[in-house]
Amino acid sequence: MQLCCYWQSLKYLNKNANKRTINIPNFLTSINKRNLALNCVHEASWGFGIAFHNAYAVIPLFLSMLGAPNGVIISVAGLFSILIAIPQLFSAIMGRNIRNIKMAAIGVHTLVWPPIFIAGFTFAF
Repeated sequence: MQLCCYWQSLKYLNKNANKRTINIPNFLTSINKRNLALNCVHEASWGFGIAFHNAYAVIPLFLSMLGAPNGVIISVAGLFSILIAIPQLFSAIMGRNIRNIKMAAIGVHTLVWPPIFIAGFTFAF
């Protein structure tokens, strides 16, 4: 039913396309171009900067400055990858049969609140 209505609306729009024109002022297109350029610069800067401010880059640097063996320094990135992937794999396996995903997400996040508040009060006061 929805597909039929969508198809009919497309036929109507194509038939009447030459009758309707949308006039966009020039200042709107210039603002959009400026916003697009600024957004591209921001995303490029973020992507370049995040490569130097994560655990894969900083922790091996500290370990090498502390004089750790090369085997330990090299294995840190792999260890982080495995430790990050295991909970994601576990949650994908456990979450594939959840019927109400919205309530499940709210419930899981609610379980995390008490430790966060306890840690906050422990370190704040």
